[in-house]
Amino acid sequence: MNAFDKWISEFNEEYPEQFEEALEIVNGDDFKVIVFKTDELGEDGDLWVIESFHDPGFWMCAEKTKQEAIKFCEDLDWEIEEITDYGE
Repeated sequence: MNAFDKWISEFNEEYPEQFEEALEIVNGDDFKVIVFKTDELGEDGDLWVIESFHDPGFWMCAEKTKQEAIKFCEDLDWEIEEITDYGE
């Protein structure tokens, strides 16, 4: 299974109500993402969020480290528009 198919499968399993919207966003023209650090969820410390550039607030994925988030985007061939390191 390639990285995109794996992400689709996992996203659909965890967020079935947002699955169709995620597919529309990813398959849209000029799809790009923003990678940023947040402590929004609080319980497990900081996360690095991968969010749609054109649909702010729509998280595509979250990883524990900046490097993991960047690798995730590279594996899916997603263009990173911006990386924001809050507080670093």
